[in-house]
Amino acid sequence: MGGEILNPDGGPNTNHTTETRKMAADIVMNVGEALVGEGNEIAHIDLLIGKKEGPVGLAFANALANQSAGHTNLLAVLTPNL
Repeated sequence: MGGEILNPDGGPNTNHTTETRKMAADIVMNVGEALVGEGNEIAHIDLLIGKKEGPVGLAFANALANQSAGHTNLLAVLTPNL
């Protein structure tokens, strides 16, 4: 943790540059999806990670304000007050 860049084998990556670290710090939105299980025991998650003041915050506010019948947006709080 702590922003360390790792190789695929889990060891420290010594091939990164200051430019690479700056580019990583400039990322304002991360998007992910996961699907595990099968049949009635399936879990699906769509994930957005970003700042409240950025595009993720805007998308979050729009999702809560513009819900449609039959498609309720589910909210899970992992850590409060972030």
